[in-house]
Amino acid sequence: MRILFLLHDWLPEHVGGTEVHTLELARELARLGHEPTILCTERDQARADGDLLRREHQGIPVIEVAHAREYACAEEMWEEPRQAAVFRRILRTVRPDVLHVEHFAAWGTGVLALAREAGVPAFVTLHDFHLLCARGTLLRDDGSLCAGDCSQCLESLPSPRAGAGPGPWAAAAEARREQHREDLRSASAVISPSRFLARLMEQRGMVREGSVHVLDSGLVGEWREPRVSDPRTPVRVGYVGGLYPSKGVHVLVEALARLAPGLATLDVHGVLEWFPDYVARLRNSAAGRVEVQWHGRFAPEQLDRILDGLDLLVLPSLWPENRPLTLQAAFRRGVAVLAADVGGMRELCDAGRYGRLFPGGDPAALAREIEGLARDRARLFEVACARPQLASIGEVAQAHLALYGAARTSLPSESP
Repeated sequence: MRILFLLHDWLPEHVGGTEVHTLELARELARLGHEPTILCTERDQARADGDLLRREHQGIPVIEVAHAREYACAEEMWEEPRQAAVFRRILRTVRPDVLHVEHFAAWGTGVLALAREAGVPAFVTLHDFHLLCARGTLLRDDGSLCAGDCSQCLESLPSPRAGAGPGPWAAAAEARREQHREDLRSASAVISPSRFLARLMEQRGMVREGSVHVLDSGLVGEWREPRVSDPRTPVRVGYVGGLYPSKGVHVLVEALARLAPGLATLDVHGVLEWFPDYVARLRNSAAGRVEVQWHGRFAPEQLDRILDGLDLLVLPSLWPENRPLTLQAAFRRGVAVLAADVGGMRELCDAGRYGRLFPGGDPAALAREIEGLARDRARLFEVACARPQLASIGEVAQAHLALYGAARTSLPSESP
């Protein structure tokens, strides 16, 4: 089966959960004898808009489309009219049996209609809140959570066609959501790695109740037994992921600054160059207060080695993440987890049955949790030992193949 995976960014330049999950799923499908292809974009002013670059990444064919344009109005950012011709041409070239949209950003709302015209069943996986919120995080400017029904996120974009002012912005935001509702209704199946995100999309009327298939992201790699941390040394706290405000790393730095000297150290793994102002803020906040190592960019295949050097992984996100792959990996490697009590993190931790939870955005509460675990290494070991049963990438791939097969079987006989 030829499977065309479509998403915005791709490896190795962009390392995020959407990209890593898509690669792991594509590699497993290739191992099973199928033919996955990645279709992605890259903002590159040195190439003509729509220019194609063909390459491979870890044995998977990649078609990278240059994205060098500016937008005349806000609506173009989700309609993406200029991508239609590019996508239609790629459909004719690849001739996929299945289209799987992992992210709509930089592709727009027309891709599912074009696939339908070509007789190709289309699937959508929800990785964040992009279809509800232009930022994808459900965070307002002041850091508070949004229900996904405001227009504030759009106000940093080009003006709507109707002009400036609060009325046109609100109308544009609702038009955007309604278009994405239609997109999801036309998909052969909608998939979410978490029940949390599936329920939210139901509550906002984006999908029919009970229509979303909840499938784990799938584990890749070996399980490792937890280790007892040496109480004679500082507890080794780690953060692994993006370094930007919605990830809440500043909350972690502030929490560690409240602890007695010598109680904990911090290792930060993430790209330092993408948001230099935020990283500078973190460095200034930690200077002279927190013993921290800034390790910078890492490749996904280095994650196990990184986790094996930690006693405690902290996920301090302010936004309600869907299903962080680092959280799953920490469970797999036997590393104790401390996560913000929001979104899919709360779900994956089963409300604190696995790992520990703290109120998101509260450095004092986070400091108390870290101090308690640092002073009681037996308790830290117990937290590391409590971990859920999670599906393997092989099981997840088989579930995807079942959905693909059912959709192809139900195609009208005259479809190509």
